[in-house]
Amino acid sequence: MISPPPVQTAVDATGTKVAVQWMQWFQTLYSFLGTEATWTPAFTGLTVAPGTGTVKYSGTYTKIGRAVFWVANITITGNATTASTVNTTQITNLPVTVGASNTCVAVNAAATSYGNGLVAAAGTVALLPTWTAYNGNVVITGWYST
Repeated sequence: MISPPPVQTAVDATGTKVAVQWMQWFQTLYSFLGTEATWTPAFTGLTVAPGTGTVKYSGTYTKIGRAVFWVANITITGNATTASTVNTTQITNLPVTVGASNTCVAVNAAATSYGNGLVAAAGTVALLPTWTAYNGNVVITGWYST
Protein backbone atom coordinates (compact mmCIF):
# COMPACT_ATOMS: atom_id res chain seq x y z
CA MET A 1 0.00 0.00 0.00
CA ILE A 2 1.28 3.45 -0.92
CA SER A 3 1.22 6.10 1.77
CA PRO A 4 0.22 9.67 1.02
CA PRO A 5 3.17 12.05 0.62
CA PRO A 6 4.51 13.61 3.80
CA VAL A 7 3.47 17.09 4.73
CA GLN A 8 6.11 19.81 4.23
CA THR A 9 6.04 23.31 5.67
CA ALA A 10 6.53 26.26 3.30
CA VAL A 11 6.17 30.01 3.65
CA ASP A 12 3.62 31.81 1.49
CA ALA A 13 3.96 35.31 0.01
CA THR A 14 2.72 36.91 3.26
CA GLY A 15 5.30 35.08 5.39
CA THR A 16 2.77 32.65 6.86
CA LYS A 17 3.84 29.03 7.26
CA VAL A 18 1.56 26.68 5.38
CA ALA A 19 1.48 22.90 5.14
CA VAL A 20 1.76 21.48 1.63
CA GLN A 21 2.31 18.05 0.24
CA TRP A 22 5.59 17.30 -1.54
CA MET A 23 4.29 17.74 -5.10
CA GLN A 24 2.82 21.15 -4.29
CA TRP A 25 6.03 22.11 -2.54
CA PHE A 26 8.18 21.17 -5.58
CA GLN A 27 5.81 22.98 -7.95
CA THR A 28 6.06 26.11 -5.79
CA LEU A 29 9.85 25.84 -5.68
CA TYR A 30 10.05 25.25 -9.45
CA SER A 31 7.90 28.30 -10.20
CA PHE A 32 10.32 30.42 -8.18
CA LEU A 33 13.49 28.83 -9.57
CA GLY A 34 12.53 29.58 -13.10
CA THR A 35 11.19 28.73 -16.47
CA GLU A 36 13.32 28.06 -19.52
CA ALA A 37 11.79 28.18 -22.96
CA THR A 38 12.33 29.03 -26.59
CA TRP A 39 10.57 31.65 -28.65
CA THR A 40 10.84 33.06 -32.16
CA PRO A 41 11.60 36.79 -32.05
CA ALA A 42 9.62 38.99 -34.46
CA PHE A 43 11.45 41.96 -35.95
CA THR A 44 10.16 45.19 -37.48
CA GLY A 45 12.43 47.60 -39.33
CA LEU A 46 15.19 45.00 -39.78
CA THR A 47 16.67 45.32 -43.27
CA VAL A 48 17.15 41.84 -44.73
CA ALA A 49 18.86 41.15 -48.06
CA PRO A 50 18.67 37.36 -48.51
CA GLY A 51 20.77 37.21 -51.70
CA THR A 52 21.46 33.52 -52.23
CA GLY A 53 21.21 32.74 -48.52
CA THR A 54 18.67 32.69 -45.73
CA VAL A 55 18.00 34.57 -42.51
CA LYS A 56 16.46 32.70 -39.56
CA TYR A 57 15.43 33.90 -36.12
CA SER A 58 15.45 31.99 -32.82
CA GLY A 59 15.45 32.83 -29.16
CA THR A 60 15.63 31.47 -25.65
CA TYR A 61 14.69 32.95 -22.31
CA THR A 62 14.83 32.09 -18.63
CA LYS A 63 12.45 33.60 -16.09
CA ILE A 64 13.60 33.47 -12.48
CA GLY A 65 11.21 35.13 -10.09
CA ARG A 66 10.52 38.53 -11.71
CA ALA A 67 13.76 38.59 -13.79
CA VAL A 68 13.68 37.59 -17.46
CA PHE A 69 17.00 36.84 -19.23
CA TRP A 70 16.69 36.55 -23.02
CA VAL A 71 18.75 35.91 -26.14
CA ALA A 72 17.61 36.49 -29.74
CA ASN A 73 19.67 34.99 -32.56
CA ILE A 74 19.78 36.07 -36.19
CA THR A 75 21.38 33.23 -38.15
CA ILE A 76 22.68 33.89 -41.66
CA THR A 77 23.54 31.46 -44.46
CA GLY A 78 25.05 32.16 -47.86
CA ASN A 79 25.52 35.83 -48.72
CA ALA A 80 22.45 37.17 -46.88
CA THR A 81 22.84 40.34 -44.81
CA THR A 82 20.92 42.17 -42.10
CA ALA A 83 21.07 45.81 -41.01
CA SER A 84 19.47 47.68 -38.12
CA THR A 85 18.66 51.36 -37.53
CA VAL A 86 18.44 52.73 -33.98
CA ASN A 87 14.88 53.71 -32.91
CA THR A 88 13.47 51.95 -35.99
CA THR A 89 14.50 48.29 -35.71
CA GLN A 90 12.64 46.45 -32.95
CA ILE A 91 11.96 43.05 -31.51
CA THR A 92 8.20 43.31 -31.02
CA ASN A 93 7.42 40.15 -29.05
CA LEU A 94 9.68 39.73 -26.04
CA PRO A 95 8.52 36.57 -24.24
CA VAL A 96 7.13 38.21 -21.07
CA THR A 97 5.70 41.72 -20.57
CA VAL A 98 8.39 44.18 -19.42
CA GLY A 99 7.83 45.79 -16.03
CA ALA A 100 10.81 48.17 -15.90
CA SER A 101 12.93 49.51 -18.78
CA ASN A 102 16.44 48.17 -19.20
CA THR A 103 19.11 47.84 -21.89
CA CYS A 104 20.01 45.15 -24.38
CA VAL A 105 23.17 44.67 -26.42
CA ALA A 106 23.82 43.36 -29.94
CA VAL A 107 27.05 41.69 -31.07
CA ASN A 108 28.07 40.03 -34.32
CA ALA A 109 29.82 36.71 -34.98
CA ALA A 110 33.21 38.46 -34.86
CA ALA A 111 32.40 39.62 -31.28
CA THR A 112 32.06 43.24 -32.39
CA SER A 113 29.55 45.07 -30.24
CA TYR A 114 26.96 47.23 -31.98
CA GLY A 115 26.17 48.95 -28.69
CA ASN A 116 23.12 49.13 -26.48
CA GLY A 117 19.44 49.20 -27.25
CA LEU A 118 16.45 49.83 -25.00
CA VAL A 119 13.97 47.35 -23.57
CA ALA A 120 10.85 49.49 -23.13
CA ALA A 121 8.62 49.18 -20.04
CA ALA A 122 4.94 48.17 -20.17
CA GLY A 123 5.14 46.15 -23.38
CA THR A 124 7.13 43.49 -25.20
CA VAL A 125 9.41 45.69 -27.34
CA ALA A 126 13.19 45.99 -27.54
CA LEU A 127 14.61 48.88 -29.59
CA LEU A 128 17.85 47.71 -31.20
CA PRO A 129 21.10 49.57 -31.88
CA THR A 130 22.36 50.38 -35.39
CA TRP A 131 24.47 48.05 -37.50
CA THR A 132 25.29 48.31 -41.18
CA ALA A 133 24.67 45.47 -43.64
CA TYR A 134 26.42 42.45 -42.12
CA ASN A 135 26.87 38.98 -43.60
CA GLY A 136 27.04 36.96 -40.39
CA ASN A 137 25.19 35.91 -37.29
CA VAL A 138 24.02 38.51 -34.78
CA VAL A 139 23.15 37.90 -31.13
CA ILE A 140 20.96 40.33 -29.16
CA THR A 141 20.68 39.76 -25.42
CA GLY A 142 19.38 41.46 -22.31
CA TRP A 143 17.36 41.12 -19.15
CA TYR A 144 14.49 42.95 -17.51
CA SER A 145 12.09 42.64 -14.60
CA THR A 146 8.39 41.94 -14.95
